[in-house]
Amino acid sequence: MAFALSKVRSVGLLTNSTSPIAIDFGVGSLKLLQIGIGEENSLIAAAQAEVPDDIQTDHTKRLDFQAEALARIIRGGAFKGKRAMCAIPASQVFCRHLQFPKSETDIPGAVEAAIPAMLGCHPDALVYRHAVVSGTSGAASALKHEVISFAVPRELIRRVMEAQRACKLEPVGIHPAALATMRGFDVLSRREQDKDLISAYIDLGAGSTTCMIAHGKEMVFAKTIHIGGRHLDDAAAHQLKCGVTWARTQRHAAVQIIPTAPAVPESSGVVSPQAGSGAAAAFDPSAPIQKSNDDEAAPHGVKMNGVPASSARAGGVGDAKAVRLNLEDQVGTLADELWMCLRYHAALFPDKKISRVIMVGGEARDTLLTQTIAARLSIPVQVADPLSLLAKNGTEVVRDVDVKQPLPGWTTALGLCLSQADL
Repeated sequence: MAFALSKVRSVGLLTNSTSPIAIDFGVGSLKLLQIGIGEENSLIAAAQAEVPDDIQTDHTKRLDFQAEALARIIRGGAFKGKRAMCAIPASQVFCRHLQFPKSETDIPGAVEAAIPAMLGCHPDALVYRHAVVSGTSGAASALKHEVISFAVPRELIRRVMEAQRACKLEPVGIHPAALATMRGFDVLSRREQDKDLISAYIDLGAGSTTCMIAHGKEMVFAKTIHIGGRHLDDAAAHQLKCGVTWARTQRHAAVQIIPTAPAVPESSGVVSPQAGSGAAAAFDPSAPIQKSNDDEAAPHGVKMNGVPASSARAGGVGDAKAVRLNLEDQVGTLADELWMCLRYHAALFPDKKISRVIMVGGEARDTLLTQTIAARLSIPVQVADPLSLLAKNGTEVVRDVDVKQPLPGWTTALGLCLSQADL
């Protein structure tokens, strides 16, 4: 059955003062979050279970581990109520822009016919969602519908639902991670003037990277790129001839990951707007990267430069012990894919320029990685810390996560707390 996003949105947020329990089944970790919803949203509880490296790429074993961890966390009693909202990891969601003739009136039927043909599977093996992109003004827009399509294996949905019910939870919503991530930024686009704000969100995860572009709160572009932190770790492990766990440590301490790239100053690429200036400057592919030492919170309370490069790196350029890696193939390909996403949006909306580029996801904590991608794209980016928007009074229950540190990887979980019930 296909669920158009317009139908999902019409349900509306649950009116209870406490959000459902958000469950993010990520590749690198399982995250649970619950917030109090009011004039100022507040943190109630947060918990995390890191997925062992040796099962991260095995979808079956990873989900088995996360189901056990979910039961253990719920038994701990930190979360209130039984309502639960979960996200499917981007690496397991088919996400594709499809185009159909303007004469096509049955968009859900067209989506359900097109995707199985692409994947070579039976239509009943998948669960679908879609969104028709409105307002396109490119050359092909007069002839075709532009549709963002999502599909998830039905068997995966069944297992995720069983994991929740085994914990005596009541599932009230299930969303692709991209849609949940978008909802995490609704609070930043709630003003009337924000409807014209054009934002690109880059979710750097362990298993994949997702690029999303929104006009105000409305998603107009989404693409999953199957390159994430785990792929960088595997490449580093091959170069260093070591295990993945140690390779990740070395990658996060590296002072260079693209040997041919010029040295990147600490503040390059990861910038915050000047105080009181509003949104960042309009996206211009020919403009140089903006540089700033301003580490203050940007408008609406989103923190930029959450992890200073000076504290995240071991050694300097002249340090013989400094780690240098060659991840040109992986990072270069990722940057190229992201650039093509921006180009695709420009083709759909030639008269609309991107106002801001925001990076989230667990890998966004790696300042050198975000700087390198920003340098390759020649655009300024901002790194968001979504949980900094939540009020904390000391009564919240937090397990295996330090909420005092920047947590860009929790954007999906926050978005789930603010998403609509659709089950």
